[in-house]
Amino acid sequence: MLLAACTYTDPRSNADKGQVINNRSVAAPAGETIFLAKCVACHGADGTAGIANAANLKTSQLDSTLIIQTITNGRGGMPSFKNGLTEDEIHKLKDYVYSLRK
Repeated sequence: MLLAACTYTDPRSNADKGQVINNRSVAAPAGETIFLAKCVACHGADGTAGIANAANLKTSQLDSTLIIQTITNGRGGMPSFKNGLTEDEIHKLKDYVYSLRK
């Protein structure tokens, strides 16, 4: 008989990315749905659109804390999502945004 154990690392348990495979957090796919609904109009599907001075997310150097602060509070012309997304959704979106990096 063979027994195997699987482990899962909550992306929020690591200060930066959680469990990452090929620069893509295991939680990133859930954040993609949020990104497509809330962010794609300015950032584009690949994060490089720059519409209305939106940041290029592929070249962004913001760490996880600053990504969360930006999503939560807005920045420049970007609106705040603190009343439009749950804390869990913000973390999922952060994971997806981080995964867009080159």
